[in-house]
Amino acid sequence: MLHAAHRLGQRTGHRRQCRPCLLLCARDDGSHDVRRLPGGPLLGVLPDADYPQEAFTLEKDTALVMVTDGVVEGPDLPLDAGLEQTGTLAAQALHDGLSPEETAGRILDAAIASNNSDDVAVLIVRRA
Repeated sequence: MLHAAHRLGQRTGHRRQCRPCLLLCARDDGSHDVRRLPGGPLLGVLPDADYPQEAFTLEKDTALVMVTDGVVEGPDLPLDAGLEQTGTLAAQALHDGLSPEETAGRILDAAIASNNSDDVAVLIVRRA
């Protein structure tokens, strides 16, 4: 789950799943990093479960890139390599002035080219 206060760039996120939730933050200077959200048990397993939250600010000229696991890992693509590839593509697209749609297209093209049969989806939130 991700809550956004758009004008201030503030984000609060947490995950409710067994897999880690990783968010890519790409910048128009060509840099990127990976933010790991704190987690908890699967949604609905424990009736009164606590889900730790992490608040962070999405700086100006930065994009938050959220992808399914099919984008960043597969039989021939280890997770760390996929995250690096996706972060590099997103940061370069921002540096090149591409729109969020064009950035997502560039990321999806690379994911499809990796010949992975898993589902792929990309969501980009940009603070200009």
